[in-house]
Amino acid sequence: MHCQPASDPLAVWTFVQAGEEIAAGDPSVTDQQRAAVGREAVTERSRALLEPNRRRAAQRYAAGGLPDGEEVLRVWCPRDPAGLRARLGQGPLAAWAEDDVLHVLWQGQADEVQLVAGL
Repeated sequence: MHCQPASDPLAVWTFVQAGEEIAAGDPSVTDQQRAAVGREAVTERSRALLEPNRRRAAQRYAAGGLPDGEEVLRVWCPRDPAGLRARLGQGPLAAWAEDDVLHVLWQGQADEVQLVAGL
């Protein structure tokens, strides 16, 4: 659980998870409420973080392997769109492993998508 700054429910902050910077905010406050009072929205911060996150993920892919102390990292590697469409088939989700890499592919519309695991 990533805690918010206690003094400001409208605040937007970031944290690092799996090597990626993630934007967060109090879930009881909407981006529309933040915008109405001139505050930054979580979606704005997320969009601003997208390109730097992709750049770091591409660098991690090029370096190969996991940095010390990391078990999971997002990587960004060039893919053939036709090959991905073939993997997806008619469904919205596909997952497969190649060597020691898990590939997860999802197609749909969402404000935010997270890959999580549990028992």
